[in-house]
Amino acid sequence: MRTLVLLSIPLILLYSGCGGADSSVLAAQPDAAAGETPLGLSFEPKALPLGEYAIATAHLRQPAPEEGAIVALSASDALSLDSPAITIPPGEDSGTFVVVNNYGGKPKRAWIMAAYASATVARVFFVPSVPPAPPELPELCNAHICVE
Repeated sequence: MRTLVLLSIPLILLYSGCGGADSSVLAAQPDAAAGETPLGLSFEPKALPLGEYAIATAHLRQPAPEEGAIVALSASDALSLDSPAITIPPGEDSGTFVVVNNYGGKPKRAWIMAAYASATVARVFFVPSVPPAPPELPELCNAHICVE
């Protein structure tokens, strides 16, 4: 006898935009009642060098309830976090955590993610540096290279 088991897997949206990391806060699961996510995530650097750290902040749209708010944290393999979760104290609306880069190879995208209630947000940036800009291409007209 076969049994069909349905699994629900949350969708995590990571968007890096055209040509680099997007500095906006991203959300995969908006809060339908409020029309926005109950959670935000801020992280300033566009790149994090090898061995360096930066402070990230998880923001609640409303103050934490009387039992506090536990925000789960995760990161890509190039990074370390000082904790797998933070607790935002009752009545407060934000908490911080430390992100450390452990990667020193060619520039690549890395991400940090936070989850609370029904929301998941992420930030994408580069480690250990922002890659160089691509070379400029010659001007094209009518699908061929113009010669002067």
